Amino acid sequence: MAFTCIVGPLWTAGHADRVVFVPARGHAAGATYAYTDVLPSSGVWWYWLADVDTSGKETFHSPVSVGQAVTNLIYQIFLPLAVR
Repeated sequence: MAFTCIVGPLWTAGHADRVVFVPARGHAAGATYAYTDVLPSSGVWWYWLADVDTSGKETFHSPVSVGQAVTNLIYQIFLPLAVR
């Protein structure tokens, strides 16, 4: 099991790029994951979180958007917790 995150300038995931792949830690009590991103330009950016099962199947969850008025600011995005 793992998690992946993609980001793109449009609300459709087909225009997004993978920005991080994180292997799951495998704790029965759960774990906390974080990713800090630097957006390439101003505007609205859309993030999708996916959990990846042991066969490699990705299950994407609803996107969240981040607006940026100034370029190259660092944001830490806390995406919704995905639990099975």
